[in-house]
Amino acid sequence: MDRVYTVKNAIKTFVKTAIAFLAVTLAVEVSILITTKVTGWDSSVNGRPWAVAAHVHLIVLGALWFFVLALLEKNFGLSAQKLAKPAYIVFLTGLGAVVALILYKGFNQLAGGTLIRGLAEGGAAIAHTALFVGFFLWAYVIWKSVSADKSESNKDHAE
Repeated sequence: MDRVYTVKNAIKTFVKTAIAFLAVTLAVEVSILITTKVTGWDSSVNGRPWAVAAHVHLIVLGALWFFVLALLEKNFGLSAQKLAKPAYIVFLTGLGAVVALILYKGFNQLAGGTLIRGLAEGGAAIAHTALFVGFFLWAYVIWKSVSADKSESNKDHAE
């Protein structure tokens, strides 16, 4: 049975995703703080660890982005566009890969380990490309939703 994808369901999905990103951000930040204490990392001597960059990515590209999408969904009905679901999946995949590689590089730095170069650089390039494709898909979905006639948009939501 196909689930009817209404505007209300899409808003709930976006808000739940944003809240999940907030929870993950908190868990990542706490684990970074604990790891820096355990390893004796001194930020005044060594600088900020790489892992801190994950915090910003999760807050801005995760939570804030999906709260904005929830507002855009309410006003423009983004979920009516055929590429909305692929945009959601590709964006989450790209962001997850970017954050995973940042954490790999950051925790490796905190532990004093050595990086696997192909994974750190090649993986980052692939992950950022996937994230960019996800952003491009969202931009297209937003553009199509904003530029669609109201009658056309209402017709799509009724189906």
